[in-house]
Amino acid sequence: MTLELIIRGNEERNQIAWRGLSHRSAVASPPKGQKLIAPDVSLTSLNPRNVFPPKERGGPTKDALPFSRTPTPIKFLGQEFSGGYAMVRSSQITFDLKPEYKLFTALVGCCEGESRRVRILIDGQVVWEKASLSSLDPAQPVLIPIPPGSGFLTLETGPDQGVIGIAGFAKAGFVK
Repeated sequence: MTLELIIRGNEERNQIAWRGLSHRSAVASPPKGQKLIAPDVSLTSLNPRNVFPPKERGGPTKDALPFSRTPTPIKFLGQEFSGGYAMVRSSQITFDLKPEYKLFTALVGCCEGESRRVRILIDGQVVWEKASLSSLDPAQPVLIPIPPGSGFLTLETGPDQGVIGIAGFAKAGFVK
């Protein structure tokens, strides 16, 4: 790989603040002992039980970023993903669980900016949570066992308190 940076300007002196450059995967390695699993039932093939706020007010958007004039896919570190939802702050989407669903799997990351308090809940109980996700970090593979008798799963983003970001749940769904 060759990287060339040329700075041209009309001033006697040009400056650039350089924090760093790295090459990394758009998806982090799964935790030790786990592997990435493709869902048997994609989240996007299901009808949500509840969506808040409604899509027209910036709520969860299937396979695209909210507020895009033209459909913009979910992206982690520039790589496009499908099979999920992108969500701005203070959003929720809930799905009914069927008895045959044994695991929930997804790639969870930040598509733009920084997202605060991204959570996955089963029957209202937090089963996975990140206080903050940055678009400069790879997406996290998530694999969550679904307890027998569970009724619903919710994806949720918290209030960002002045920070603007879009969280993404891609390749998301259930393993039978």
